[in-house]
Amino acid sequence: MSIEVRNASVLIDGRAILDDVSLTVVPGELLVVVGPNGAGKSTLLGVISGDLVPTSGTVLLEGESIRSRKPLALARKRSVQLQEQQLAFGFRVIEVVRMGRTPWAGTAAEDRDDEAVAEAIGRVDIAPFVDRSFPTLSGGEKARTGFARATAQEAGVLLLDEPTAALDIKYQQRVLGEAVRLARAGHAVVAVLHDLTLAATHADRICVVSRGRIVAHGTPGEVLTPERLTEVYDHPVDVVVHHGVPVVIPRPGDLPDGAHAFEDKEVRV
Repeated sequence: MSIEVRNASVLIDGRAILDDVSLTVVPGELLVVVGPNGAGKSTLLGVISGDLVPTSGTVLLEGESIRSRKPLALARKRSVQLQEQQLAFGFRVIEVVRMGRTPWAGTAAEDRDDEAVAEAIGRVDIAPFVDRSFPTLSGGEKARTGFARATAQEAGVLLLDEPTAALDIKYQQRVLGEAVRLARAGHAVVAVLHDLTLAATHADRICVVSRGRIVAHGTPGEVLTPERLTEVYDHPVDVVVHHGVPVVIPRPGDLPDGAHAFEDKEVRV
């Protein structure tokens, strides 16, 4: 299952949040979208998901306009984890994860509900708190629950908006490792990330968005160059290669008197 964005633009109050963006999401790979704050990353994910209608351009799901799909049919094709999941009531964690199975109610796939929910819970180790109320969770626990809900949906396309933002190192690796595993199993997976080294470690392709446009698209080694990142983020960075993976290191900015900065030493990796 593939999604193709063709020449999509999103205008809000006359300002281009996305500007003539084209992108193809294909099965079998993890595509990571990166870029500075306000670059249009979440807007692009909203367009890919069909939740946001572009001002101009088209989005095709399996060769047909994504707007032609009814909401329930679309939910069987793609799942979305938002940065923040707002719930009006104090649902238990297990109930939140089961929400991912809603699109399959009344179909033959409903027979997999219990198994799919159990697998999703195991993916991110949330079994110890499945009976807790969702609003009582920490930010990281909510993020893991949101990931479990999205993966329990078992859609062919998985869209993740900052899935690791609230997570510690262990669960950053766990979540992105599961995203890679799902991609290898034939899903098309897109993740918006801020951490460039995390992106480089896990992505098959990286898409760099800046000021509403795609400025680079390719493998981590092709895309994450110090020159490009320094320009896009308006801050000097170095890139070193560690075990074949680009590691992005921001240079210290201006520091107050008496603050410590890294000494300029040769780094061996």
